[in-house]
Amino acid sequence: MEIKRSIMVGFLGVLMLGVACKAPEDIEVERDLVNLAFPIFESETTLSDLIDAGQDSSALIVYNDNSMGLEYETTMSVPVPLPKMEDISVPLLSTDQPVPAFPISGVQLKRAKLSAGSITFHFENNQYQEKVNVEVMVSHLSNGNGSFRKVFTIEYDGDLPATQEISYPLAGYTIDVLSGQMAVRYSAKLADGSTAAIEAAQMVIKNVDFEFIAGKWASKTIPLTVPKLQVGFFDHYTNGGKVTFTNPKLRLIAQNSVGLPAKFNFNDITVTTITNQKKPVEGTFMTSGFGLAYPQMSQMGKYLTSSKVMDKTNSNIVELFAEDLKAVDYDMDFVVCPNGPENGFVAKSSRVDLGLKAELPFEGKVSDYKVVKDFDVKFTNEYVKAAVIKLQAKNQIPMDARIQMYFLDNAGIVLDSLVASNGVMAIASAVVDPSGNVIHAEEWQEEMPISQEKWERIRSTANVRLVTSFTSSAGGSVPVRVKANQHVELNAGIQLIVLP
Repeated sequence: MEIKRSIMVGFLGVLMLGVACKAPEDIEVERDLVNLAFPIFESETTLSDLIDAGQDSSALIVYNDNSMGLEYETTMSVPVPLPKMEDISVPLLSTDQPVPAFPISGVQLKRAKLSAGSITFHFENNQYQEKVNVEVMVSHLSNGNGSFRKVFTIEYDGDLPATQEISYPLAGYTIDVLSGQMAVRYSAKLADGSTAAIEAAQMVIKNVDFEFIAGKWASKTIPLTVPKLQVGFFDHYTNGGKVTFTNPKLRLIAQNSVGLPAKFNFNDITVTTITNQKKPVEGTFMTSGFGLAYPQMSQMGKYLTSSKVMDKTNSNIVELFAEDLKAVDYDMDFVVCPNGPENGFVAKSSRVDLGLKAELPFEGKVSDYKVVKDFDVKFTNEYVKAAVIKLQAKNQIPMDARIQMYFLDNAGIVLDSLVASNGVMAIASAVVDPSGNVIHAEEWQEEMPISQEKWERIRSTANVRLVTSFTSSAGGSVPVRVKANQHVELNAGIQLIVLP
């Protein structure tokens, strides 16, 4: 009589983190067969399978030359608020009354567009026992229909003085005093067309908001609260070994729509290591700051891009990253017109969008850097006498990989481990040229016998823990570059020896 049992064998997982494998269906073993061979998985592992971007908020990026790296970023927006204008009251002492400069802190206004506010006129008739017709014009104040011009009447109801107060909204109007001073001009006429003398008149402008202001601006410093830049690589992968990046960078990218000279001044830049030590970033940029390109008046609404890079040529970044940092803190100010008063504009929407990045190109040295991954498994067949696990690999990545496999029960206790015939499961690094291009891929295969005694020990396995240690060329002393088109192919199979 034939007795069939199922063996679940999808336990080996992958060579690197996160790889997708093809697992076989449940395997049925017939007792009258002695040797059976089955595939376990076929995999192709690239660098993107090694990096779990979701856990540490990193972004895996591919450069134009197909090299790869990690990029960590935090962003912030720096608004430059428009100043408020104080309400103004101008007595109209003559029919052509100049309006003094607008009381706006920090700017000598030359041109502005208003988004809110009102202009109010108060006229008083003290001598004419009839209505008075008034026409008012304000120079250098206009909208799409032309200059500001209004006509109204001071009504007479039998008593003197007769007064009229009338208000008009200013939203949509533009002030332009580039060619001269604003003035209020008015005329007052009686019904017969003769001129009426007005003894008391006043103009009030209040509650003004601006769409933009152009003029001469004073220097202004805006202190910033900058979000912490988290660098998750070293904090996330803490299983031993050492990774040294030979060309890390801190990059600032600014998108600026403020129409004035401006810069970021660095008061202090500090990194925090995974052991919570604080270390300063040093370099010439600490005194020079980060100056920004800015739009001209004709470019209002457009953003101009500027960038600042701190790297191995102008800072101590390489040394700091060698300390396994986990965060970068920026203490800095935003300065408008850093060299003194300047002509330009600020709009209601003006701001600087700032991105602060840590870039880690995969150029560096790796020494015994361990990556740990657990896989769920289930062994159930009691008729297996022994087994042989067969692995075949082809490595196009310029790093040696050493593998250790542990069988764990439900409680996480190690039941046994998988050991190669020479005691080491290792895949040699691919041979690459100085640019990081693969010259020759290394191939490796291994058969690992599992005795009946070992099978009995691992039959209750619930998890297989795969520990892979990576070391770059020459024992981790030579920098390498890993590219997007490099990968490791790994095929695994199992041969079952079943009780007769």
